[in-house]
Amino acid sequence: MLLAVTRLASRSATCAHIRVRLAVAGVALRVQPAGVAATLDVPMSTARAASTAVKATSVGGGVESGAPDRTAVHDSRYTSESIARSEFIYGEGYQGPGGADTMRFFSQDLQLKQGERVLEIGCGLGGPANYLAQTYGVTVTGMDVQPAMIEECKRKQERMPESPSKYLTTFLEGSATDGSLFEAATFDVVFCRDTLLYLEVAMKAEAFANIAKWLKPGGRFMVGDFGHRSTEEGALSHVFLDYMKSTDVHMIDFGTYKALIEGCTARTAKGAGQLVVTKMEAHTELFRTLNTRDLEVFRSRRMEFCEKFLDGDEHADALVKRWEKKIAMSSREDGSFVWQRFVGHKVASGGQN
Repeated sequence: MLLAVTRLASRSATCAHIRVRLAVAGVALRVQPAGVAATLDVPMSTARAASTAVKATSVGGGVESGAPDRTAVHDSRYTSESIARSEFIYGEGYQGPGGADTMRFFSQDLQLKQGERVLEIGCGLGGPANYLAQTYGVTVTGMDVQPAMIEECKRKQERMPESPSKYLTTFLEGSATDGSLFEAATFDVVFCRDTLLYLEVAMKAEAFANIAKWLKPGGRFMVGDFGHRSTEEGALSHVFLDYMKSTDVHMIDFGTYKALIEGCTARTAKGAGQLVVTKMEAHTELFRTLNTRDLEVFRSRRMEFCEKFLDGDEHADALVKRWEKKIAMSSREDGSFVWQRFVGHKVASGGQN
């Protein structure tokens, strides 16, 4: 599941008014995305945590200066071969820990009702969107920044057996940082899992401002994402920091994440609205359990994997190493990684739904 991770400097057309400043005191971080009049004010304590998270991914002094060539990374990760490898591991339509087994867990508390409109940000290979449509009878728009993912979603949909739910899902290429994709108050629910970690802090804020814009008043959201413990609770481990650098992700802690979500207010012709978090949970032990299980299953099928895919041994070794890092950094002994889950809804400015 991947969203826009283009350099800020190259996005002037869609982000002409974005500005970020870390102040010495008072208002620490302010973001104003283009197309949505939105502001974000974060206290210094949470801004420091955000700054720490960003610095942890940088090499050579800047957020972008040491980052890998993202185009090359994405081209290699989203070929038909790499997509097939993901589905070999997680099941058809899935790319994340636990595959389809986790969807009931992640969609709980949303009180989905037949006929509601749902936006899934970072739809990947379409498994979660189809699960929501088939299970709850909701109409789902799946959005992903990767063209290869959207093409694969559409191919899968064409091959699906005829059923009412087959026509409840649509897929489109786009980024959560592009506020022009949908009209204000379009969706009843926004669902987003393990996606926003690819966005830098300012771009996460822009995405949440757009979510506030796209949700109807009273609309609900669920955001599941990778994060880390507060640096006040202890230094982040070398294993964790190495994982962040090698995967080019931008994780932040619980407090910073909540401030980002609740700090974004969307002001549109249909009125102003703000996101409110009603539940924030850590499910790191579940993450570790799922990854341990997935690794065990993969090891039992390694020979099949190596025979099926080009350079199978090389890919298998790399996958095992990444699994081992995830399991280590999510252990109680390490404690750096946190699998975060936020549930909430949109309220009108002043606190009224």
